[in-house]
Amino acid sequence: MLPDQKSRGATLAKWAPIGALLLTAGITGSVLAATGTYHTAGIAALTLRNKLVAGKTYKANVVISHKEGVDVDVALSASNLTVPAMVTVPAGRTSYRFNVVAGNTLGSATLTASLNGTAKTKTVTVYATKIKDVSIAPSQITGGGADANGSVLLAEITTAPLSINLSTDDPRLATPATVHVNNGASRSNYFSVGAPDGVDNVVTANVTADVNGVGVSGPMTILPARIRFAKLGNEGTVKGGKQVLVVVELNGKAGPSGKSYSINSSDPGVVSGGTLVVAPGAKSGKVKLNTTSVSSQHNVDLTIPGVPAMQVTVKP
Repeated sequence: MLPDQKSRGATLAKWAPIGALLLTAGITGSVLAATGTYHTAGIAALTLRNKLVAGKTYKANVVISHKEGVDVDVALSASNLTVPAMVTVPAGRTSYRFNVVAGNTLGSATLTASLNGTAKTKTVTVYATKIKDVSIAPSQITGGGADANGSVLLAEITTAPLSINLSTDDPRLATPATVHVNNGASRSNYFSVGAPDGVDNVVTANVTADVNGVGVSGPMTILPARIRFAKLGNEGTVKGGKQVLVVVELNGKAGPSGKSYSINSSDPGVVSGGTLVVAPGAKSGKVKLNTTSVSSQHNVDLTIPGVPAMQVTVKP
């Protein structure tokens, strides 16, 4: 044994005889760290997932062949990936994790780690995030009524927060401009789908979610408003010769043409029939019907098609 032999972390000056011995023994490719210390580690492994979504950030891991008593700088190079030019494996460790950002060009990408004459290259595929499904419930909503809840399901779990564009193919259907997917999730936050205004007829429309230029649509139907309930004023009792009030409330808003409902009377001689109109964009309407003077009490049924009958008591 040479009297000057020291540990791997010895200074360069003290390692001069040992350097000659190593070269004589056939050990090549060893390097000097920035601190002037000597190491012989090479690249043992380089890991990165096989499929990357364009523009997203991932973790890669470089592994060196053995522990060193000094920090070891590993050179990196890449195509279609953004990586640091160099990473440092700390003294006493054999691996280091670092960030890799996938490029925007779909297809192949490579990452190479080099150290001390050794290198490892990892080839991966960059692809666009895919939307698996756009889910909306209920799929039928009333114009001017309650909203539906929607969400977007991705084909894979995200590795960073993601914003998804939303749009509709009919201006009467409304959504937010974007919806977000949290890091580590595959389903977006919930968003509202509404039809703020009433419609005259059934409307079929779509909600489209788009990411990386690829869109997936979910079908929706906007329904015209219908009567939620009808009731009588005056608690259903009126003196003959006075008017009786009929009120209807819709489950949404009347469309641009409004709504018109015929009211039929089981005894038109006592309580007249009539027409109740709900104005465009309104949610309710009312009409007053005439009654005649009577000498005895009469019970008269008033009916609107599709609505339970309302009984009016006309008293003398």
